[in-house]
Amino acid sequence: MTVVTKIYQGGIKKGKKIIAVFSAVLLLAAFGVTAVSAKTTWNANSVWPPKNQHSIGLEEFAKKVKAYTGGELELVVHSGGSLGYKGPELLKVVRDGLVPVSDMLISGVAGDEKLL
Repeated sequence: MTVVTKIYQGGIKKGKKIIAVFSAVLLLAAFGVTAVSAKTTWNANSVWPPKNQHSIGLEEFAKKVKAYTGGELELVVHSGGSLGYKGPELLKVVRDGLVPVSDMLISGVAGDEKLL
């Protein structure tokens, strides 16, 4: 039995309820798709000056991330330590979610985690 058949069998009042529920589901689905496809921007920290090879590499990485994600994820590179975080604290800063991405010297964070 189709929805249309149920509407006719249940009368006008039930039909309006079914149409209202169906419309609400469609609206929620439309807004849900819009929310999922929202663009995300992450800050990427670099303690190196802008012309340094590490900062240049991070800029190139940011361009590739944007291209591969179709612009859904964009990394904004902050070089020269402009975010104010220094070497030894970088792993903790990323772990705590203060900055989603950062370059760091392994020797500067050695011992902070078992893997390092």
